[in-house]
Amino acid sequence: MLRKCIVTILLTVSIFVPFNYAAYSDTASDHIREIMHGIHKAAVLTIYMQSILPQTGAYKQDSKKSDIQRWDSPTLKTLMSHINKRLLQRITARTPYVMDDGHESIMALGVLQISPASLFLPVKSRRDPKALVVNSSAIESLESKLQVDAIVLEVLDAPRRIDGHYVYNALEGFGRVPSHVSTQGVFFVCTKDGLTAFRDPLTVDHPLTQIGGRQFLLEDWEEAENLMIEDFLDDWTRYTPDKKN
Repeated sequence: MLRKCIVTILLTVSIFVPFNYAAYSDTASDHIREIMHGIHKAAVLTIYMQSILPQTGAYKQDSKKSDIQRWDSPTLKTLMSHINKRLLQRITARTPYVMDDGHESIMALGVLQISPASLFLPVKSRRDPKALVVNSSAIESLESKLQVDAIVLEVLDAPRRIDGHYVYNALEGFGRVPSHVSTQGVFFVCTKDGLTAFRDPLTVDHPLTQIGGRQFLLEDWEEAENLMIEDFLDDWTRYTPDKKN
């Protein structure tokens, strides 16, 4: 009975005293925009999700996994090198910030003896990049070492190849999903105090390229990552200062 009364009161209040969501949204956006306008120099750092997972139990390295799913694989290193360069190039092209080389960020981690896993707070599950929470003290130490105002941190989950299959939708009936590659990750923009000022989880699917029976899997993964970086920049540049030519 008491629960019903509380629900009734809350519904009544929500009807007659509507919350001004637009005003709240504008205030939050203005706050983010103010923070981004205070950034002059930034660094980038790309981390592979599996490199920060506990290497025990379900997350133990498995020799049966595909090459791209092993975080120490040559294929993955090629992909990560491409991503780091691409992210740096596109941020430089679309924002007014002075950018540090991504290699300096990796070297600074070694000097400070900060592991990729220690950049994040312990959580129940690190399997999902969207569940990650940045460790502000570790980020602040890295920013101090690099002498930057912010760090753009990308955490990339394992790219996946998904074969074509049929699905059933109650409204549309059966349909076929074509073969494609899928990648997901989350971008963090951390300011000089180590706090996360902007967070952007994203997922991108890209058709699987097949020509004459040959598949271009690595190229498709790279293209999917390129698209995800552009999606991130589309979201982030709503708050950054305009780039002057």
